[in-house]
Amino acid sequence: MSVIYILTNTYFNNRDKDRFGVDFFLSKKFKVVVIDVQDFTNPELILTKQSVYKKESNLFVVRCSKFIDFKKTIKLHGKGIAIIFLCENIQSTKIIRYLKLNKIKIGEIHAGMIPSYANTTLTAKKIFTKNKELGLKFFILLVYRRIYAKIFNPKVYDFLITSNYDTSVKNYNIVRPKSIIEAHCMDYDLKLKHRNEKSLIEKKYVVFLDQDLLNHSDFVRMNKSLNISSEKYYGELNNFFMMIEKKLNYQVVIAAHPRVNIKNYKKLYNNREVIQSKTLLLIKHSEFAITNHSTAINFAVIYEKPIIFFTANGLINTEFHNFTKSFSHLLKQNLVNISDLKKLPRDIEINKKYYSDYKKQYIKNNNIEMLIWEIFYEKYLKKLD
Repeated sequence: MSVIYILTNTYFNNRDKDRFGVDFFLSKKFKVVVIDVQDFTNPELILTKQSVYKKESNLFVVRCSKFIDFKKTIKLHGKGIAIIFLCENIQSTKIIRYLKLNKIKIGEIHAGMIPSYANTTLTAKKIFTKNKELGLKFFILLVYRRIYAKIFNPKVYDFLITSNYDTSVKNYNIVRPKSIIEAHCMDYDLKLKHRNEKSLIEKKYVVFLDQDLLNHSDFVRMNKSLNISSEKYYGELNNFFMMIEKKLNYQVVIAAHPRVNIKNYKKLYNNREVIQSKTLLLIKHSEFAITNHSTAINFAVIYEKPIIFFTANGLINTEFHNFTKSFSHLLKQNLVNISDLKKLPRDIEINKKYYSDYKKQYIKNNNIEMLIWEIFYEKYLKKLD
């Protein structure tokens, strides 16, 4: 089996080369074909320029905006193994069905799982609320997409790479795949790769995990926006940071979201230090982290760093607030409302039991100290030869 297909619904860049194991597969003499289908699966997200990546021999990167382009790519390169990074919608389901019809082995990687919160709202009220949020047209389209995906994509895969199989079943309702490769989350890979790197900041500091929240792709995909202005959101955040700097004498450093353009980003945070693509190191050497519900909290758990979760009045009646509340409860960490914060939490420390439980369920549930793609190669790919 010489071809590895990587299907992604986000623009492919150098960071993805590392995350998706491209360099590892190339080193093992596989032909790697990256198929970027964002413009087909999620045309509403055409917001950024095509990302830059370093070209290498035996690496083919194809950007498909139409289903016919995707089919031509598969016909050109032939049978192989497809690792899919796709969302649940009609377009993604069509892609998966086509791969199965062409006898290409397919699988997913669940190596970045996060908790889901229990929504106890009555079903009728959920429907009413979602309809009100999206409007009738988008609500009907959402329901149709979900029904279509459930009928035509039963999630029967040849393999699954996961940090915890039980969590995968609970979160994604998958049917047991032919091969289960238990590894760890992708963030743990970064820990293994950067274990000896030193701090980027000389002073004691705390790190804010920026999500570019007001421009989050989830809002674009669902055709909705937060009920909070940019001035108010960043104003309240900067007041919160100022309180930390004055009361605790720690510098606040911004870990910028990896996909934002940081050219004018410092102005949003009152000229505080903004660093991009170094989130692991920033958390590793920090005193504690501040976040809403970023998946980068995995780094805080890995390095046993306290977390202050925050919400704001403009976020209270949103799913973002519910996720944040769920995270803070699960890890037994402080949750503050920055809209009316009068003082900082008294105890900023971890709860070791809850951190340990979280790590086993979402980050790592074994003692294997190998990179994800090495584990995948040893436990699955080598056996196909």
